Amino acid sequence: MAQDEPGLSGFIQLSGSYFNFRTNTISGFLRKSASETTTYSLYERPQNQQLYSILGATELRYTFQKRKYQLYFGGSLLDVVRMDMVQQLAIRRLLADNGFVSLGVLGATIPVAVWKDPYVVGEGRIETNRKSFGMRFEWSNILESNFTFQYDIRGIEIEERSGDYLGLLSEEKKLLDRNGSSHRLKISYYKKHGEHHLIIPAFVFGYNNAKGEAKRGYGLSIDISHGYNKNRLTLATNVSGGIRKYQASNPIYDIRQTNMEFGFTESVFYRLNKNPRAILLLNTSLAYVLSDSNIDFHTQSGFLVQIGIVLRFGPILIPKGGIV
Repeated sequence: MAQDEPGLSGFIQLSGSYFNFRTNTISGFLRKSASETTTYSLYERPQNQQLYSILGATELRYTFQKRKYQLYFGGSLLDVVRMDMVQQLAIRRLLADNGFVSLGVLGATIPVAVWKDPYVVGEGRIETNRKSFGMRFEWSNILESNFTFQYDIRGIEIEERSGDYLGLLSEEKKLLDRNGSSHRLKISYYKKHGEHHLIIPAFVFGYNNAKGEAKRGYGLSIDISHGYNKNRLTLATNVSGGIRKYQASNPIYDIRQTNMEFGFTESVFYRLNKNPRAILLLNTSLAYVLSDSNIDFHTQSGFLVQIGIVLRFGPILIPKGGIV
């Protein structure tokens, strides 16, 4: 990776966004609803919920004078469509091989609300904020190998009431406790192909260490990113697929939950000016994620379309090959 010059760099984005969500457990974010307050069945997939919003996004980096350390702040488009508004604030040690070692804190800058008891039927459900805080360690371009290692750990805190409405026994309700911690390990490799293409395959392992065994389990996925950059046009594509399996049977359905997961994003950037230190880009993005469960009630999906303007400023820390 090319290193930034000393000073502040990054981007600011403002977009008009359309969301289409299907979820029975997440109530909403940005004070907008992502699912109906009242559900009438525990055996059907969630209904569509549409919302529109103006979204802002930012990624900021401050590189110190001797170019050995850098402060970083930012997030991810896929996290938005997954309704997981996590942001990272990190300190990076820049290395001579154009890589870096980073240690950061993770937090949700926009609260995401969930239902205290999602299994209430025929009555209004009560929402509560899902609190999340954690840390991330990352080593980019390990020993000039083009490999990157990233590990996240986060604590999850919810005012849990799952199973109260159905009158489950105390031991059964404990199985549904979503509080706990989540772990995510990602190993990726970036490779330039020709002058304009960059491919980044990745392997991702996740473990949700919830207190409730029916909500505790692991996930495996393969993630492939592709970048294309020529003249004024930049394309960024990401495709992922995987599986998530849970440890114990859900006491309501008497079956262990398994989810097949798929994600796709496509972003197009068109450069509007020629200023190398204040690049103005027209941007449109499309994102879709699906978590298809063997328990229909727990199937989730999200679809996002956004159009906006991006301002990149300062020298840009970008992968080898010049992908913006």
